[in-house]
Amino acid sequence: MKKIYPFNLLVLTFFLLLTNSVFSKVTTINKEIIKKSKNVLPPSTTLAASLTPFSTCKGMASLPKVFQVSGLNLTYSIKISISNSSYELSLDGTTYNNAPSTSPLTLTYASTVSATNIYVRLKSTAIAAPICVITCTSTGASSKTATISEGNVNTAVGGSITGATKICSGTNVTLTLKDYSASTITSWMSSTDNFTNPANTTIYNNNTPSFTAYNFTTNTSYKANLSCVTTAGTTTATSSLI
Repeated sequence: MKKIYPFNLLVLTFFLLLTNSVFSKVTTINKEIIKKSKNVLPPSTTLAASLTPFSTCKGMASLPKVFQVSGLNLTYSIKISISNSSYELSLDGTTYNNAPSTSPLTLTYASTVSATNIYVRLKSTAIAAPICVITCTSTGASSKTATISEGNVNTAVGGSITGATKICSGTNVTLTLKDYSASTITSWMSSTDNFTNPANTTIYNNNTPSFTAYNFTTNTSYKANLSCVTTAGTTTATSSLI
């Protein structure tokens, strides 16, 4: 049997102690790495939206509605897009863009994005207000969506005016507006020169479908003015009887 001299025994003991110390430190470091990795949350985004259907008059952009997006632990920018070209998005409520999926609205990159207002509205060129899906994405995070239900784009339709076209001078004539579509009738108008000269035009504050012209003495043209009214503004249509 080979003898182990005291010096060799001392070296062996030191080696074992050193190995154990290094192993212990490596184990501790590994545990810390695992602990830290467990505490690192993945990227996430939030889309907070409760959007009611839009309504506007044809030819006029609707009032905007606001929703919010935010993000945590992000490694890429947040991008917001819309599925229907009848709508448009804005970061400031003033400058709007179509924001399709191929060219989304992009927020300035930050690891943490606090709740940010995004504005959405119907475009002035929209002829309908179809269902629209808003999508919020950031690479590494799950996509978030919100849906806008179908709304309305209203049009003021003039319809037609019926009434006597040939009457005796000095008599009255009652005209009736039919087949019109609008929020309200705003007024009636008459003109003795087919509305060529404003000086020969008279406006009547009558907002009903029926209008009576009294003491009819000369050839006169009549119009009923109709208005499509929303909180965004007004458009008009006119019905005429020549």
